[in-house]
Amino acid sequence: MNDGARCAPWAVLVPADTPMVGVPRDPRSRRTVNRELSSLPVAAPVALVASGAVNRARLRRTARAAGIVIEHEYVVLPSINSGRYVVEDDRDAMAVLWNSLITPPPGTTRSTVLVGALAALGRRWLPWSLLGAVGPRLALGYRGERS
Repeated sequence: MNDGARCAPWAVLVPADTPMVGVPRDPRSRRTVNRELSSLPVAAPVALVASGAVNRARLRRTARAAGIVIEHEYVVLPSINSGRYVVEDDRDAMAVLWNSLITPPPGTTRSTVLVGALAALGRRWLPWSLLGAVGPRLALGYRGERS
Protein backbone atom coordinates (compact mmCIF):
# COMPACT_ATOMS: atom_id res chain seq x y z
CA MET A 1 0.00 0.00 0.00
CA ASN A 2 1.25 3.48 -0.66
CA ASP A 3 2.42 5.92 1.98
CA GLY A 4 -0.74 7.98 1.47
CA ALA A 5 -2.69 5.27 3.28
CA ARG A 6 -0.58 5.85 6.39
CA CYS A 7 -1.72 9.50 6.34
CA ALA A 8 -5.43 8.67 6.01
CA PRO A 9 -7.50 9.57 9.10
CA TRP A 10 -8.45 5.91 9.62
CA ALA A 11 -4.78 4.87 9.75
CA VAL A 12 -4.82 5.46 13.53
CA LEU A 13 -6.61 2.10 13.77
CA VAL A 14 -3.61 0.32 12.26
CA PRO A 15 -0.45 -0.19 14.35
CA ALA A 16 2.62 1.38 12.72
CA ASP A 17 4.40 -1.92 12.00
CA THR A 18 1.35 -3.58 10.40
CA PRO A 19 1.61 -4.08 6.63
CA MET A 20 -1.24 -2.40 4.74
CA VAL A 21 -2.13 -4.41 1.66
CA GLY A 22 -4.46 -3.25 -1.09
CA VAL A 23 -6.76 -5.94 -2.49
CA PRO A 24 -6.64 -5.53 -6.26
CA ARG A 25 -9.63 -5.93 -8.54
CA ASP A 26 -8.07 -8.12 -11.18
CA PRO A 27 -7.60 -11.85 -10.46
CA ARG A 28 -3.96 -12.04 -11.57
CA SER A 29 -2.88 -9.29 -9.18
CA ARG A 30 -4.98 -10.85 -6.39
CA ARG A 31 -3.09 -14.14 -6.82
CA THR A 32 0.17 -12.24 -6.38
CA VAL A 33 -1.18 -10.56 -3.23
CA ASN A 34 -2.38 -13.96 -1.94
CA ARG A 35 1.13 -15.37 -2.33
CA GLU A 36 2.62 -12.38 -0.49
CA LEU A 37 0.08 -12.66 2.33
CA SER A 38 0.57 -16.42 2.57
CA SER A 39 4.28 -15.88 3.11
CA LEU A 40 3.71 -13.79 6.25
CA PRO A 41 4.67 -15.52 9.50
CA VAL A 42 1.87 -17.07 11.56
CA ALA A 43 0.16 -14.50 13.82
CA ALA A 44 1.60 -11.57 11.84
CA PRO A 45 -0.86 -8.66 11.83
CA VAL A 46 -2.12 -7.32 8.51
CA ALA A 47 -4.50 -4.61 7.28
CA LEU A 48 -6.38 -5.26 4.05
CA VAL A 49 -7.83 -2.34 2.12
CA ALA A 50 -10.35 -2.68 -0.73
CA SER A 51 -12.49 -0.32 -2.75
CA GLY A 52 -14.75 -0.61 -5.76
CA ALA A 53 -17.67 -2.85 -6.61
CA VAL A 54 -18.21 -6.09 -4.65
CA ASN A 55 -15.24 -5.31 -2.43
CA ARG A 56 -16.72 -7.07 0.61
CA ALA A 57 -16.71 -10.40 -1.23
CA ARG A 58 -13.33 -9.71 -2.86
CA LEU A 59 -11.69 -8.78 0.43
CA ARG A 60 -13.08 -11.78 2.29
CA ARG A 61 -12.21 -14.17 -0.55
CA THR A 62 -8.64 -12.84 -0.64
CA ALA A 63 -8.28 -13.15 3.14
CA ARG A 64 -9.62 -16.71 3.12
CA ALA A 65 -7.31 -17.77 0.27
CA ALA A 66 -4.27 -16.33 2.05
CA GLY A 67 -5.12 -17.70 5.48
CA ILE A 68 -5.83 -14.28 6.99
CA VAL A 69 -8.17 -14.26 9.99
CA ILE A 70 -10.22 -11.06 9.99
CA GLU A 71 -10.83 -9.67 13.47
CA HIS A 72 -12.43 -6.33 12.55
CA GLU A 73 -13.96 -5.12 9.32
CA TYR A 74 -14.82 -1.49 8.70
CA VAL A 75 -16.53 0.57 6.01
CA VAL A 76 -14.65 3.82 5.30
CA LEU A 77 -16.68 6.73 3.91
CA PRO A 78 -16.69 8.62 1.63
CA SER A 79 -13.60 6.96 0.13
CA ILE A 80 -10.59 5.00 1.30
CA ASN A 81 -8.25 7.93 0.58
CA SER A 82 -10.38 10.61 2.23
CA GLY A 83 -12.21 8.56 4.85
CA ARG A 84 -13.90 10.71 7.46
CA TYR A 85 -16.25 8.06 8.83
CA VAL A 86 -15.05 4.62 9.84
CA VAL A 87 -17.90 2.31 10.79
CA GLU A 88 -17.76 -1.32 11.88
CA ASP A 89 -19.35 -3.52 9.21
CA ASP A 90 -22.35 -4.26 11.39
CA ARG A 91 -26.06 -3.61 10.82
CA ASP A 92 -26.54 -1.66 14.07
CA ALA A 93 -23.40 0.47 13.70
CA MET A 94 -24.32 1.31 10.10
CA ALA A 95 -27.85 2.28 11.21
CA VAL A 96 -26.41 4.75 13.74
CA LEU A 97 -24.29 6.35 11.02
CA TRP A 98 -27.26 6.44 8.65
CA ASN A 99 -29.49 8.06 11.28
CA SER A 100 -26.80 10.63 12.08
CA LEU A 101 -26.09 11.63 8.48
CA ILE A 102 -29.41 11.17 6.67
CA THR A 103 -31.86 13.33 8.57
CA PRO A 104 -34.41 15.87 7.39
CA PRO A 105 -33.05 19.41 7.38
CA PRO A 106 -34.15 21.65 10.24
CA GLY A 107 -37.32 23.64 9.68
CA THR A 108 -40.16 22.92 7.32
CA THR A 109 -39.16 22.33 3.73
CA ARG A 110 -40.58 20.43 0.79
CA SER A 111 -37.71 17.97 1.01
CA THR A 112 -38.48 17.02 4.61
CA VAL A 113 -40.98 14.33 3.64
CA LEU A 114 -38.67 12.88 0.96
CA VAL A 115 -35.60 12.85 3.20
CA GLY A 116 -37.67 11.43 6.07
CA ALA A 117 -38.93 8.61 3.84
CA LEU A 118 -35.40 7.92 2.58
CA ALA A 119 -34.08 7.82 6.15
CA ALA A 120 -36.86 5.43 7.20
CA LEU A 121 -36.16 3.17 4.22
CA GLY A 122 -32.46 3.26 5.04
CA ARG A 123 -33.04 2.24 8.63
CA ARG A 124 -34.67 -0.95 7.39
CA TRP A 125 -32.03 -2.26 4.96
CA LEU A 126 -29.96 0.25 3.02
CA PRO A 127 -27.11 1.13 5.35
CA TRP A 128 -25.68 -2.26 6.04
CA SER A 129 -26.58 -4.19 2.92
CA LEU A 130 -25.79 -1.46 0.41
CA LEU A 131 -23.03 0.58 2.03
CA GLY A 132 -21.48 -2.54 3.50
CA ALA A 133 -21.36 -4.21 0.10
CA VAL A 134 -19.96 -1.35 -1.96
CA GLY A 135 -18.32 1.01 0.53
CA PRO A 136 -14.51 1.08 0.73
CA ARG A 137 -13.29 -1.39 3.33
CA LEU A 138 -10.57 -1.80 5.90
CA ALA A 139 -10.06 -5.21 7.51
CA LEU A 140 -7.70 -5.83 10.41
CA GLY A 141 -6.54 -9.34 11.07
CA TYR A 142 -3.63 -11.70 11.32
CA ARG A 143 -2.06 -14.57 9.45
CA GLY A 144 -3.60 -17.76 10.80
CA GLU A 145 -2.23 -21.27 10.82
CA ARG A 146 -3.02 -23.55 7.91
CA SER A 147 -4.80 -26.71 8.97
